[in-house]
Amino acid sequence: MKHFLSLLAAAAVMAFAACESTTETVSTLNQPVPGAEQDFGYQRVTTPELSRNYVQRIQEKTDQAAREGKAIKFVMVGDSITHFWEQAGSQVLQANFAQYHPLNLGFAGDRTQNCLYVIEKTDIFPKIDPQLVMLLIGVNNFGWNQGGPVATAEGIRLCVNAIREKAPNAKVLLLGIFPSGNTPNDQNRAKIAQTNEIIKDFADNKTVFYEDLGPKFLTPTGVLERDIMGDFLHPTAKGYQIWADAIRPYVEKYCK
Repeated sequence: MKHFLSLLAAAAVMAFAACESTTETVSTLNQPVPGAEQDFGYQRVTTPELSRNYVQRIQEKTDQAAREGKAIKFVMVGDSITHFWEQAGSQVLQANFAQYHPLNLGFAGDRTQNCLYVIEKTDIFPKIDPQLVMLLIGVNNFGWNQGGPVATAEGIRLCVNAIREKAPNAKVLLLGIFPSGNTPNDQNRAKIAQTNEIIKDFADNKTVFYEDLGPKFLTPTGVLERDIMGDFLHPTAKGYQIWADAIRPYVEKYCK
């Protein structure tokens, strides 16, 4: 009987291992998005035209990185939607994540190209060793006619890989592009959905994780209401709280 139970236990372990191996996540992060090379929309910007405010913000963030160093556990990278954690989302940020010394590398107007510049060409990342880097970028590529979903996804892929290179000890939380426009028929909704469908496969669920928070901002019929995003693009304080609640498990798990 003992021998039978031992065999049964061994079989169960083998079955579990087999089940695990079949559910392993395969990431496409190291493969260029097919077709992107035909579109200029994701190309690297090594010498962008930077406004005085942009240069000043880079200096401010470089100074913060130098001042706080390894105390910075949580870094947020993106465009104005991330930038405005310091405005509409400031109280939410302070109440939820202040203990992690968050560094906000959101720059209003950024496309994937500019985001790459901030990650690769500034002196910010060499001064820090974050444990979690959150990336939300891409919607401005549509607004500036800088490529469609394929090119935008390739730009996001390059950004993720740049973060992995500059912050090798960090987990990367890649967010799907947030919904914009009041209704599901908004001109960017389809582009956003197509882009998110590509970038979700960048996750390996070991070092890179993907979350689509879009449904959390929408009504069951896909409507984006003003109390969540006042201009149908940038979150209100209520919208930032929804965002904070959604990412808190990642922050608490990885920012020690």
